[in-house]
Amino acid sequence: MVGNIKIKDLDLEDRPREKLLKYGPNVLSDKELLAILLRTGSKSLNVLELASSILKELGGVKNLRYATYNELKKFKGVGQVKALDIIAAIEFSARIYSDEITEVIKCDNPKTIAQYYRYKLENLKQEILMVIDLDTKGKIVAEREVFKGGLSSSLIHPREIFKDSLRNSAATIVCLHNHPSGDPSPSLEDIFTTKKLQEVGDLLGIPLLDHIIIAKEGYVSIGKLIRILEKADIEIASLKKRELDYIIKDKDIVSRY
Repeated sequence: MVGNIKIKDLDLEDRPREKLLKYGPNVLSDKELLAILLRTGSKSLNVLELASSILKELGGVKNLRYATYNELKKFKGVGQVKALDIIAAIEFSARIYSDEITEVIKCDNPKTIAQYYRYKLENLKQEILMVIDLDTKGKIVAEREVFKGGLSSSLIHPREIFKDSLRNSAATIVCLHNHPSGDPSPSLEDIFTTKKLQEVGDLLGIPLLDHIIIAKEGYVSIGKLIRILEKADIEIASLKKRELDYIIKDKDIVSRY
């Protein structure tokens, strides 16, 4: 809509709420759904124009998912209540989707896992480590955040990784962490940490199925990388950064979603 047309001046069938009531949510555009959450526009924009402006500025509905309170408040016509309503609605819908998918997803390969968790992790500003407990069929039993900040083998104690997995009777686990930089390439520390967790998991009878790095540019299966290193008889403990960088490029370790 252009020309600052007021919503009340539109035909009834063109008004977002009336359209939703008559035809259902599936026929509404992204801006119309957002307009319903906003309820009103600003002094210079009607609610549809405001919704369109927000989506355009943020880069579409996909990026709206990660908009912060402060980012939303920058738009004229969006105050505290509207910003919080949008954030709450998005989070609630994300939880519904997550619960539905969790019941059917089978975590039996890195791509499936990465595609499922990418939207939870790839846009986070801080690095976090998650642990996913799986049953014998690869179904998710539980998931949790166990560490926040730069990952280091000296800081991540296996006890924190496996204690809840033991309680949950997990058959296997998967570790995930994000790279806020957008580059999923693993560091030496990532590999050393993964190898240590593999060894502890084998001792406990809860194997580490994989450790996957999630980032905007793609994902990396450190489990796959370690198998490549071991097949080439490369001693992981003595691996150097230059050697790792070469292998990552030569073996095309970074995968796309």
